[in-house]
Amino acid sequence: FVAEAQERIAATVPLPEGYVIEWGGQFENLQRAQLRLAIVVPAVLLLVFVLLYFSMKRLRDVAIIYSGIPFAAVGAILALWLRGIPFSVSAAVGFIALAGIAVLNGQILLEAIREFADRGIPLRQAIIEAAKTRLRPVLATGITDAVGFIPMAVSVGVGSEVQ
Repeated sequence: FVAEAQERIAATVPLPEGYVIEWGGQFENLQRAQLRLAIVVPAVLLLVFVLLYFSMKRLRDVAIIYSGIPFAAVGAILALWLRGIPFSVSAAVGFIALAGIAVLNGQILLEAIREFADRGIPLRQAIIEAAKTRLRPVLATGITDAVGFIPMAVSVGVGSEVQ
């Protein structure tokens, strides 16, 4: 919308020499935030990847843990679509938090699987036991976070898109 308005005004409004139109306010803030997020999000994901690698000591384990992020992102995109909410800075921050939750849950499950496997339990049974014993903490984390996001998700008033 803003790009279209900029084009129309540039094409139809003649400016005297020395005058310029500068777009500011919320649009300017949004552009600055998007530029920062374009740097911060990949940097944070890389940092988390490196920290996980130092913690887990296996690239394969880190890749398994990170595989949960796309599934979480698909769910978040679906939720935005169902609510009719455009992707915004606050949505991007929510995606970062969601990625963190997905990584944490993946790490909890993988550590439990490894713990059962180290006791000599076959891998398939270790996965089942880990899912049984760690389902409650994983669900508690997810439900707590989801309940915390409810006020932001149902807000429709002025400014709710930047909460």
